[in-house]
Amino acid sequence: MSEKPIGLFALAGAFVWLFVALPLIYLPEGWAAFFKWLHNWQTLVAAGVALLAAMLAFHNTTRSLTHSEQLDFRRRARKHAAIRAMLPLALAEITRYTHESVAELKKLLEKCDEETLPKGAACEEFVRSLPTESLSTLSEFIEYSEEADVNLMEAILARVQIHDSRTRSLVTANSPYSGGVVIRTELENLIIDAAIINAGTTSFFNYARRHVDRSPKELSWDMVDSALMRLDVWEDSFPRVYEAAERRRGLGGSPIDFASWQRRSRGPSLGA
Repeated sequence: MSEKPIGLFALAGAFVWLFVALPLIYLPEGWAAFFKWLHNWQTLVAAGVALLAAMLAFHNTTRSLTHSEQLDFRRRARKHAAIRAMLPLALAEITRYTHESVAELKKLLEKCDEETLPKGAACEEFVRSLPTESLSTLSEFIEYSEEADVNLMEAILARVQIHDSRTRSLVTANSPYSGGVVIRTELENLIIDAAIINAGTTSFFNYARRHVDRSPKELSWDMVDSALMRLDVWEDSFPRVYEAAERRRGLGGSPIDFASWQRRSRGPSLGA
């Protein structure tokens, strides 16, 4: 038995002793004797009654808080389960986004004049629309999951937005009215970035489909190589992409780390 019920029982016993047992003891001598005794100990009696009331109030408050916490935990668990049920669709939308983005980047590589992209080759249609509803689902998944389980998902969510920003910057830099130059290396690195997003997203499918109980925690460069092939970027057709990926692998760290994205080779046209 916990200490709280024991304390409550003790105070209840004291109350019974004061107001039931003692009157019976003093009854032969008359009520006057009992009230005289009560007057002499009135401060202690009042303190005991106040303490009993405080203990009861504390117990009720604690019980209410515990009940509220349990309800909140169950609510969050149900919300997490609902989001997890929608996760396969959200992941599929993001992988589709990477396929479309890489397809456009491959077209731009074909348009390159040696090491540079001709002005105006990258139009606004080149930028693929972000799957905003899917990103919102990932954001909710992060909110309702344990912190230790969401680091990779947080990184994927950030990288999708970085990739979108860089592709938009590329269009601006390639404008005929811009003084920037877009080089082939930048396009190749954007393909690798999309492959990293694809690899990270794909790694969550088994968890989303409830084939495993724990979400993935890490991403390897071998997984990125597999993603490149899923995106129809084959080594014999795009050897420079694989060479760039190997150089980034040599920098150390996970493909998803911010350091890996910041230290990658960048063209002079983009400040990202």
